[in-house]
Amino acid sequence: FPFPDAAADFPDTDEINAYLRAYADRFGVAPLVRANARVSAVAPAADGWDVTAGRHRERFDAVAVCTGL
Repeated sequence: FPFPDAAADFPDTDEINAYLRAYADRFGVAPLVRANARVSAVAPAADGWDVTAGRHRERFDAVAVCTGL
C-alpha cells in the first residue's frame, strides 16, 4: 500500500496517521484496531497473544508495538 505521491520524504505524524487510517479503511481492518489504548500487559498464548488494557483482557492473533511519533 504505497504512500501518496505527494507525501514528504520524511512524513510527519499527521501524514503517518492519515496513511494508517487509509490503510485500515482500504483493507477493512479499521474495526479491529484499538488505538490509544493503555496496555498494561502483553503475554504469549498458545494461539495468539493475551493483551490486557485496564480491566479488560482480549486475545489477538498478532500484536504490533509502535513507539515514537
